Amino acid sequence: MHRLKSRIIREWDFNHKGWLLEAARFLAPELLALTLWDESEGKPLLAIWPTEADSPSLLLDLTQFKGHPQVCLWHQQLTLLDETGLWIWDSLAEDQAQHYPFANPDVLSMTVEQQHFHFLPLQLCPLDDNQLLLRMSSPNTRKGRAISWLFIKDDQCHLVNRYKEPDEPELTALKPGSPHWLEEIQVCDRQIFCLCQGQSAPDTQEAILAEYKYGLPDSLLGKLSKMLGSGQEKDLLLQSSSLLAPGSARFSNCGPQLWLRTKGNNRFECHPLAEDQSAFELALTQVQSLGDIKPTKAQISFMDNKLFVVHDKRRLNLCAIQASNPVSSLNKSTA
Repeated sequence: MHRLKSRIIREWDFNHKGWLLEAARFLAPELLALTLWDESEGKPLLAIWPTEADSPSLLLDLTQFKGHPQVCLWHQQLTLLDETGLWIWDSLAEDQAQHYPFANPDVLSMTVEQQHFHFLPLQLCPLDDNQLLLRMSSPNTRKGRAISWLFIKDDQCHLVNRYKEPDEPELTALKPGSPHWLEEIQVCDRQIFCLCQGQSAPDTQEAILAEYKYGLPDSLLGKLSKMLGSGQEKDLLLQSSSLLAPGSARFSNCGPQLWLRTKGNNRFECHPLAEDQSAFELALTQVQSLGDIKPTKAQISFMDNKLFVVHDKRRLNLCAIQASNPVSSLNKSTA
């Protein structure tokens, strides 16, 4: 496997703002979602930050939302989900969003035989123009367990009461024991990829990569439904599964790539989920990506196989993975 180099193309320093950077991810190649902690106000913030800007285009007080909000871009619009429903911004220049309240909020919370169960949305991911996928928690925990569906109808948000767990016999055969925690989901060309983990620490075991297709089951009823254009609901159908090498695994935020990192190693292997790409290795070094960030403090998120960010609590570096074309010169800014 060949190794590619990277280069820092922009740096941000959050020290003078009094912000702690808790998490960073890409919403698009030119747009970041940063979770910040305001030290003076003692509250969490969500900053929607263009990669070419010195300041956010939208700064949200997360205490105004219920639960643990999740964000994505849907129809090229910022979309946020909390425990009241969906919030969609027509423009990042506007503070106000259109709210689509849950038509069935009871799906997130239920009581069975006097025992209360609460489910948390942990990840929001567009499936197509009409639906979003949710990675949902196991009851009363913050561990991912299943996938649910979400759509808008009549100015309300509907959470489909389907709770798809990665529990197929093929997955159990790869990693005996239950449950399989659902660590992450990714949608690529209507294929749904899932990373599943066992009970031990993520860096000490093999993860399972499961590929699903969103469609009708390959059965007589499924074929009739397809012919008639109605009938049976579509579902997630397992297409393939494999056991990954020990270590941590993650998807690109917006691309069809899987990144593997062995414990105690600053090298990442990029494995394409699409057939038209090739695998490569990328090392984190002070010169190429870390800058003033200590390796032990570094957190990383990949946009695709071309861009990534690395950060600690105070600094954020935007990096480009070098191919045959040169990368633009370094820009520095303070947030």
